[in-house]
Amino acid sequence: MFDSKNYFYLALFNIWWIKLIVYAVVFAGVTLLLCSFILFIPVRRPTLKDKAKPYGFKTGEGVTGEELKEREEERKGILGWIARIISKAASGRGIIELFDSKLERAGMSIKASEFIAIHVSGVMIISLLTYYLSKNLILTALIVILAVLSPFLLLNIKTSQRLKKFHEQLPDALQLISGSLKAGYSFSQAMSMVVEESRPPLSEEFRRTLNEVRMGIPEREALENTAGRINSEYLNWTVTAVNVQREIGGNLAELMETIAGTIRERDRVMNRIKAQTSEGRLSAIILIITPFVVAILMFIVNREYIKLLYTTKPGLIMLLFSGVMMIIGIIWTVKVSSIKY
Repeated sequence: MFDSKNYFYLALFNIWWIKLIVYAVVFAGVTLLLCSFILFIPVRRPTLKDKAKPYGFKTGEGVTGEELKEREEERKGILGWIARIISKAASGRGIIELFDSKLERAGMSIKASEFIAIHVSGVMIISLLTYYLSKNLILTALIVILAVLSPFLLLNIKTSQRLKKFHEQLPDALQLISGSLKAGYSFSQAMSMVVEESRPPLSEEFRRTLNEVRMGIPEREALENTAGRINSEYLNWTVTAVNVQREIGGNLAELMETIAGTIRERDRVMNRIKAQTSEGRLSAIILIITPFVVAILMFIVNREYIKLLYTTKPGLIMLLFSGVMMIIGIIWTVKVSSIKY
């Protein structure tokens, strides 16, 4: 006997498998196309710096053979395979180097190719699951945009937090260097004391500077490499002052004290400005998040009412116009509430 309900479930099951097969074929086709394209890409020969990284060049602490074996085991599997493909494809084009510098500034030990592999895989999985569960292209597009931007936003936040912590540690480190120089130690010995007495991230960066000097890089170049790697304005002041002092002479210990005092005074002024502008920044945050909170509440309380915004053509036009105006308003609000110093 023919049962319409069973026929409906059977058709739904077939459609589900058809979509899954289509997704798998598309993914396999793109992967094969990428692999065939990579075969014609010349491979960049690894530099000495690339070979030295696994042996503690970054942190200055050597690793054992067992730890190296564990790292190689971690890079196996599907993500490791994708990471090797991405590394080979992007090698020599500046992409890997750009991501490496960003990950280094954030203090993350993951390789750039692994970061890109995790990011791409995560975006693909999230997009497929979102469309399968919602069957809504607009919602899927919004989720994909968030999935693409979120890792970079978190990376920037982690970089800012690490740089802030570095700036908080730098005046004390300069004071320690000044005291060591007054006691008769050399500049390298004073930096070694800072590495021993300080905590990350400052100790990690100064340890890496000392490692570069021990590997034969001139001290001036090692300091400039550290300043460029961290992208710290305060460290740039210090490196410039040290280089000028070595060219024209002077008391380096007193110079370190002066720079430390300048940094502390500037931080005090910055904190005062932040306190005075906190009300404006809080108002900007509230204005920015209010429309999203209201939209979520309306979606929960009265879904049929807000459904018109993303299911009808006038509603989509209104959403697009509102989004553009919100972006302009956010930029304007941030500009007004932030003060350059």
